[in-house]
Amino acid sequence: MQRVERNDDGNFAVHADAIEDPSLPDAFEPEYQLAGRETFTVPTRPVLATGFQSNLGPVVDHFDSEDGTVALTDRDESTRTSGLFLSDPAVEHGGQQFCFIYKFRSRFPVIAGTIGNRLGADTDALSIYKDSEMFLEDLSCCEPGDCTC
Repeated sequence: MQRVERNDDGNFAVHADAIEDPSLPDAFEPEYQLAGRETFTVPTRPVLATGFQSNLGPVVDHFDSEDGTVALTDRDESTRTSGLFLSDPAVEHGGQQFCFIYKFRSRFPVIAGTIGNRLGADTDALSIYKDSEMFLEDLSCCEPGDCTC
């Protein structure tokens, strides 16, 4: 992403490098297929992504921690600040750290489903992640010493 600008209509114009990504699933609506587009408009401010290094940075005060572990609900939400979710390789549940990219990436649809349900939005589109086994909702496979991812 190069920059984000707020339009006069209140939407946000996101300026990015054009990409060609033939791997985008056909199930995504055309307005969400960004391949080949340099600018697209979204109704909400984009989320700041900080990369793969674990660092709460400017939001550290919005999370409780216990023995160096960030305290989260079973939906990866801050126990201190409602509506603030953490998707990070340092997310832990039951003593098991979500250190692998595919492991914490499988939590994105869990967070999206939680937010969508709270907003009363239709979350049926997330079934593509369940069908692809990329919807890590059942954390019983993530036990310390017995991680079956």
